[in-house]
Amino acid sequence: MSEEFGYEEAYEPEMELSKTVRGSFGSFHTKDSYPVNYLLTGMNHKDLESLEVAAEAFEFDQVNFDEMVQREIDVKRVNKEIVAQYLEKGRNSALFFPPLIVSIVAFNDDEKPLHKYENCIEELKKANKGSNEFFYKTWDRHFQIEVPKITTGFDFYCSDNFGEIRIFKHAAKLNFDPNLVKFVVIDGQHRFKAIQEYWRRYPEQKKFLNVPVCICFSPKAIEKNGPEDILDTLRNMFVTINNTGKKVSGHYIDLLNDNSLASQAVRTLANKWKKQTLDATQSQLQFLEWNQRSDSKARRVNRVQSITTVSMLCEALRQTVFLNDKDHDTLQNILCLTEKKEELESEGDSIHSIRENEYSHFQKDIIYSLIENKLIEPLELLLTVPSVYDEKIRSYYSALDICKDKERNAEPGFPTFINELSKFNDVDRELHDEQSVSASKYFASLIADNEHLENYTRLVFLQAYFSCWTKLLDSHSIFRGDVLGFTKVFVHSLEELAFNKKKMIFSKSRLFNQFTLYKGNKPNTTKFGKECWGELLMLTYINVDQQSHVRNWLLSKTDSQGALNIFTKIIEESKLSFIDKVKQEVLKDNLKNWRLKDFPLGFRRELENLDSKGEHSEINKKLEEESKAQIDTRLELLSNILGIKTSDLMERTVD
Repeated sequence: MSEEFGYEEAYEPEMELSKTVRGSFGSFHTKDSYPVNYLLTGMNHKDLESLEVAAEAFEFDQVNFDEMVQREIDVKRVNKEIVAQYLEKGRNSALFFPPLIVSIVAFNDDEKPLHKYENCIEELKKANKGSNEFFYKTWDRHFQIEVPKITTGFDFYCSDNFGEIRIFKHAAKLNFDPNLVKFVVIDGQHRFKAIQEYWRRYPEQKKFLNVPVCICFSPKAIEKNGPEDILDTLRNMFVTINNTGKKVSGHYIDLLNDNSLASQAVRTLANKWKKQTLDATQSQLQFLEWNQRSDSKARRVNRVQSITTVSMLCEALRQTVFLNDKDHDTLQNILCLTEKKEELESEGDSIHSIRENEYSHFQKDIIYSLIENKLIEPLELLLTVPSVYDEKIRSYYSALDICKDKERNAEPGFPTFINELSKFNDVDRELHDEQSVSASKYFASLIADNEHLENYTRLVFLQAYFSCWTKLLDSHSIFRGDVLGFTKVFVHSLEELAFNKKKMIFSKSRLFNQFTLYKGNKPNTTKFGKECWGELLMLTYINVDQQSHVRNWLLSKTDSQGALNIFTKIIEESKLSFIDKVKQEVLKDNLKNWRLKDFPLGFRRELENLDSKGEHSEINKKLEEESKAQIDTRLELLSNILGIKTSDLMERTVD
């Protein structure tokens, strides 16, 4: 310390800043970054009662979806890994936790978290006693930094009103209103919960365990200062911190990505669904999985009520709407970037350089607004209106009503199940009792679920579905001139065949889907397989009834013949490509695996005899003949399902 300092009491602020934390104060920022202020301190068990994890700090009805996104507490990790494997095994060893990183989150009088402070006031005042001068910086009615000013030393703070001032950083005070401020743990929340659990098991140890804490906040997130946002900063800090330590994983990689238009689209959709109700169990977020921690679970539905997941939806959007491909203008077409061309190019950036993850900070808000206004409603239609999704949605609400009645009647296990459902969590066998697990199973038994519905909740189908939609939108100005209108027609038309429960066109039991859509019982997710899913979906428009919905819509438009011709051509090209793939794969499989095939005994012996003589060309010729019969069987079945003659299916009208 370069200058002696006496701990005189400074003046009492005229606000309800009734709580105080003491510690060392500092600021961290680079030449171009937003500054982050912090207070380093130590907290005992009473002090730690003021800290909260995000799940506790933000109630469902208080915040937007973006604001409630943070890794939830993995209770098993807390109990098994941290408490049992670390804290309880500390005999003859030294144990220590690095500091918890805590963010100040300010709330308004309605208990909504603030995005920006209205104002910030800086003052230099002398203490009531003595001659030391104090620097005060106050953010609205929420909190205040109080730190002694000194005349020599190397610790500086860059104030707005007084420029560079020297401070005695080790005698700082953070004064705050506990009714308007919450301290939210953004790094170390599992450690924090482990300490609480350890104290629960060993209450006598409370007084001996003090925890280092770093309290952070955004000093410049003020209305007049521009785009900086309190909650955006919190989220960015969370991602940065966790990407340099334990990696953010699962759905959170996509949810917290601020450099992805697909991620923003999904967050916007999720936020819209969240706002539709104050009751989390009634929220359409129940149909969009968003809080799986595991990468392996992120790209498949895991809950019986789920339609899709955040990561699946992001991936499908990146491969279609936001495809980074110079040959596709889907992003331009759907978002109608030309409508905002002047604004988007005002800083010199061309709208044609905008990509899924390439756009300027200046363009971001404009593009985000276009996503909300142009994309979200069509996306909602695609995900909720089809019968294959609506059936699951309706069965969920019916099952929920039944289970809530049981909860109200205090039937064992149902209160816990409903509570976990309200937090978008699953009942866990290791954490919950047998009755709660049984209630969860009962609920699952009431949700519509079968092979037919499962096909439409696969990532590979979602990609094919969006691909067909965007392919038609890209094909002609009439389609993209009325994106919402076309989307309604597109979804409705697919009910005739593609979504038809009786037709089961995407079933793995259909012979024409083996080697194309499926490899045995598993969906074919290779590039080839994805093409097959998309082509089969598009060729369902060969069906007259399904096709008529789109044709009639086009005929209601002016000068639609060009669009009709293109529509017909796309269907035909998809048909021919899919048929070629069926032929190719059946023959390839027979040539490769003929020794394992259940061919008639006489035919098998004939092939074996030719093989022993090395007459492989003759083998190939006979297998080609055998494959033709198998292919004909497959195509005849496909024709019957499509409602056309096999000869029409085989006819080539496009070179």
